[in-house]
Amino acid sequence: ILARIVESAIGQTLADYIEENIFTPLDINDYNLDLFDGASGLEISPDGYYRFCKLILDRGKIGDTPLISWKKLRLAFKPPKFARKQTNFYGLGWHVEVDPKSRKQVLMLSHNGRGDTTYSFLK
Repeated sequence: ILARIVESAIGQTLADYIEENIFTPLDINDYNLDLFDGASGLEISPDGYYRFCKLILDRGKIGDTPLISWKKLRLAFKPPKFARKQTNFYGLGWHVEVDPKSRKQVLMLSHNGRGDTTYSFLK
């Protein structure tokens, strides 16, 4: 339902928006995006995934060009209110581990894909 609301607001499909505003600027052409299977999913080549992860590690920039603001991107790694005192939590699509002292500095991001067969870690 949320995807349909977003599509109505942006005037195009969510898949087209993601392709135009994320995959094309990152030069990612080899992917399969499924937004309506109940859980959503992205199948992407190792090179495409590298480019996406590099965008995160480079704080939303491609070289010197911002693609997404770091302020907005960080929201994906912010703990929900009920988990603010935890050092491990689930953000928007990512498992997040933060520094136990500051509770702000992200130490590691991980994602296990659609099951227990694929894992990704960013440190």
